[in-house]
Parts: sequence; C-alpha cells; structure tokens
Amino acid sequence: MRVKIRSSKKPRTPWVVYVPKQLSGGKEQRRYFKLRSDAADFARDCESKLGGLGAELWTGLEPGEIAQLTEYAKQLRDRRGSERVTAADALTRFYDAQQDARASQKYLQQIRYEGRKFAAKFGERALADIGRGEILSWIQSFNRLSPTSRYATFRITSAIFNHAVTMDWMPTNPCAGLSRRLQRPAAPKEILRPEQMRALLAHADERVMRPWLCFGAFAGLRPIELVRMHWEDIDWSNGQIFVRPDVAKQTKQHRTEGRFVGITDALREWLMPGGKRSGPIIPVADAAIKHAKREVTEKAGVTIPHDALRHSFASYHYALHKDGSATAKELGHTTTAMTFRAYARRDVTKQDAEAWFGIRPPRRARNVIPMRKAG
Repeated sequence: MRVKIRSSKKPRTPWVVYVPKQLSGGKEQRRYFKLRSDAADFARDCESKLGGLGAELWTGLEPGEIAQLTEYAKQLRDRRGSERVTAADALTRFYDAQQDARASQKYLQQIRYEGRKFAAKFGERALADIGRGEILSWIQSFNRLSPTSRYATFRITSAIFNHAVTMDWMPTNPCAGLSRRLQRPAAPKEILRPEQMRALLAHADERVMRPWLCFGAFAGLRPIELVRMHWEDIDWSNGQIFVRPDVAKQTKQHRTEGRFVGITDALREWLMPGGKRSGPIIPVADAAIKHAKREVTEKAGVTIPHDALRHSFASYHYALHKDGSATAKELGHTTTAMTFRAYARRDVTKQDAEAWFGIRPPRRARNVIPMRKAG
C-alpha cells in the first residue's frame, strides 16, 4: 500500500504525509515536514509497517486464492475511492486546481461553460458509474453544434477525468481513446491580406491596438504572451525580443525556458520608440482590449479571425525565407510539424510576403507640426 505525500498550505511545513488508519488507531492522521526527503523517509517506514500487517493470514492460502483476493481488494479499493467523489464535486475540485495553477482566464471560462453541461448531465453520480459508451453518446448527442464545439466539450470532460485519475479518485480515464471516434475540427489557417493589415493599422490607436496588431503580425507573438510582456523585454539595439518563461505558453509535455524572437524592420518602424518605454506593453485589461479590437475592426471594415495574426506571420515568414526550421523557431515550436499543421500555409507567394513585411507607417511631412506639440 502506498502512503500519500502531498504538498500542504503551511509555509513552514510544506509537505504532509497521510498516515493510514491501520497505523493510527482507526483514524487517518497527518504528519507535516519541512523537507520532502524527510516526508519520503517517513512514508517508506509506514509502508514497511503496513507490509508486515496480517502477513500470517496469507501463509495458508494457495497461489490462486491469493491472486483472487488481491484482485478483489483492488476492485474494492478502486470502487471506494471513486464513489467518494461525484461528477459535480470533481468538476468543482478540477476548477479550483486550475485556479491554483494560475490557468488563463480564457481556459477557466471554458471550464465553467463546458462544465455546466457536464454537471447537468452527470450531477451527483459517482465517477465510477460513468462509462465510455455513455460519454461518447452524450458528446455525439450535440448534433446541432459544430465539430469544434463538440470537441471542446469532450476536451474539458476528459480533463476532469484526468484530474480524477491524478488524485486517485478512480483508476483510469474512460475518455481515453474516444477522441478517435469523434470528428475533430480542422486546424484553422485563416490569414489576413496585406491591404487588410494596412487598413487595420490606419485606424489603430498607438496605446493598445497598434502594439497588439504589430507584435502579432510582424513577430508572431501569441496574444496571451503579449499581455504579459513588458517593454523591458525588447532589446531594440540587438534586434531581439525575449519571451520570458513566465510569459511563454506552457504545456504539460514541454516546460519552456523562454525564447528569443527577432525584430523585423516592419516592427521596428512601427513601434520603436523615440525615448525609453517601460511597463506592460498592453497596459489595459482584457475587456478593454476586446473593446478596442471591436472598434478598430468596425472602422477598418476587416474581421480578424481567431489567431489570424500569428497564422499570417507564420505563412508570410515561411514564404519569404523558405526555411521551415527558422519559422518554427520564431514561433517557439520544437519541430516544424506543428508549424505546418496548424499555422503556416504553403500557398502564399514571396511577393505577398514582401508586401506584408513591407508595410510601413505613413511618412509625416517635415513642415507639418502635430497639434499637441504646436506652440
């Protein structure tokens, strides 16, 4: 039997060991430690003691009987663990865990939206009672939704069960392997044309939308990265942008150490300041960004599809340089597979790419004095 070691919320004793009730007089107890190594030593001592309990009871059993009892005990343990957590309770705990892990507001909003469907369907039922076929039929019942919406519901549902497995509430995830039975949405690769980008920049304010548009279109930065970045991350003299580890997108498979992104001539001419800038590049909240984006798209008469700026940068960068590895490096991809599967289009010409990266701010006549500087 494994003795659990968990992180506690106590700053002085950040590790806790749950002492099984077999060793603590019929009631589970907790022991706190400053070091994880001390907690691990104590947990091993508890496991060795548990291993000796009741050993004499097994000596008279045949090997087949021992195997049957072991399997039966495993089934009881799995059933008992899963019945303690209902579907609604699992959803709440998963959401809380993502909040503690500082997940993005967009992901938390998706959990709340898709989680309402999950809770409405399964509610107070135990997780162990929810089978694979039932989950698949439920997802497929949303036949009026697009494949993208159905798959979003499936992703959140699978994530809830994955968290349950991680927390030992159930042995396996019933959603495992079901994605092959669902129609997955095709990866969108919608891009903007150079004339559309010019129209957007012509109506963009200098404080919010101009940096938001230029860093996405001419550097390929993700919006979620851009709102976390500061002007101090930009080295104009060396032509580099440092995407810090706490800024870059993280995944379970790959914990990034940050990356460097080159500063293109277009980005330099649009955004390089005359003096020193400091603080957040986008100094407003998400709601203000959405309002500014809606305003500039209405004035320019241009719709910006989801992630279209990053798709545009990838497509035009590859068309200009014909180097998939270089484009992947700028985007922060470890291989070119993701770059071409979900971002870069191959039907963009070099002439289009030159027009894209050739977009420049209008030149101001020397004999014109801006009103704010006029004496």
